[in-house]
Amino acid sequence: MTTALRKLTVCLFAALIPAIAMLTIFVWPSWKVWRHGVPVDGVVMFTQPSEHRSVRYRYTYEGKDYEYGSQGGSGIGNPPYKSLQPGSKLHLWVTSEDPDKALPGDPYPPFRDSLVFVLVGYGVFAIIGFWKFDTLRNLTGR
Repeated sequence: MTTALRKLTVCLFAALIPAIAMLTIFVWPSWKVWRHGVPVDGVVMFTQPSEHRSVRYRYTYEGKDYEYGSQGGSGIGNPPYKSLQPGSKLHLWVTSEDPDKALPGDPYPPFRDSLVFVLVGYGVFAIIGFWKFDTLRNLTGR
């Protein structure tokens, strides 16, 4: 194996570890809800702007009532966070696997944005690793 090919292989595999971690943390939850979720309607119970724009809501799924909360706003396709009041309607997505956790808004854009973030991050990490490979080899003495 040539030095350049070895260098590329090591960098791609080294970049794969954080990419898998980011996929698990950022992309998997959105993908699961996007692919297997169903829309339900919820009602805002209260908001907490000082707690990362938290919103707490209740909803009914398959005849059972649930309460859940999320941070970061009201989600895409719902009214703006600032206009939410107790009693406001929200569009939520829930999965049958985890009905006690409903996500507000359309789950596809967060899935798409997270996937782009991970792929760009993977590419950047691999390029930096490829560029700095010789420096790392010199530090380790190999």
